[in-house]
Amino acid sequence: MFITIITKYPLYTNMPINKLLLKLAYSCLLGYDRATMAYLYLASALLLNAIANILLKVGASRQMSTEGSLFAILASYWPVGLGIVLFALNVVLYFLALRSLPISLAYPVMVVGGFLLINSYAVFFLKEEISTTQIVGYLCIVAGVLLVVSATKG
Repeated sequence: MFITIITKYPLYTNMPINKLLLKLAYSCLLGYDRATMAYLYLASALLLNAIANILLKVGASRQMSTEGSLFAILASYWPVGLGIVLFALNVVLYFLALRSLPISLAYPVMVVGGFLLINSYAVFFLKEEISTTQIVGYLCIVAGVLLVVSATKG
């Protein structure tokens, strides 16, 4: 694909590499159909949501100064500030996904996907313990979402 763009559009040969890669990424993404883009938006929103939750957990684990303006606090305490920014980006991407996907499909995937990513992080990196009963519950939740997704027409 990269070679095709270079040979097809010689004006790209003088473009800085960062702009060239950005243009390449846009051309790849814009080549997808609307349904594929909706799933990419949903996956991206899910990932940003999980990262934002993890950053808030990391932030909550540390002592945080509450002096100064809200912006100053968030700017000086980057995990919380970045978590809030990622939540905002998550909402934008989720909105874009909802333009093409039924909410009866998108919401369960979003919630359970985030649930699994966040809990996996908690177990493997934060060393939180989960019981056998919780694992059975997780499997039931995943099975339920798989049923919902397989039955959704959209």
